[in-house]
Amino acid sequence: MATLVLLAFAGIRGARGGKVARHRRLMLLAASLVVAFVLSYALKLLALGREDLETWSSGAIWTLRFHEACILVMLTSGGLTLKKGL
Repeated sequence: MATLVLLAFAGIRGARGGKVARHRRLMLLAASLVVAFVLSYALKLLALGREDLETWSSGAIWTLRFHEACILVMLTSGGLTLKKGL
């Protein structure tokens, strides 16, 4: 996650400095890392299945749901931005 944030900040600095090609390259690299993470999670689900939430506390389940909601917002906004940028 730290790598993604650093790439995003470097990309934003590049855009503000007029280095559009650098901005594009860094943002596409960050997006590629996110896609790689999502694909690896999908493979994990195929190989191991979903978590057994029966053994989780309600607080842990709420934390998981909040995390999943944040991921959904991030993927949606990133996908829309990528579509607009291409």
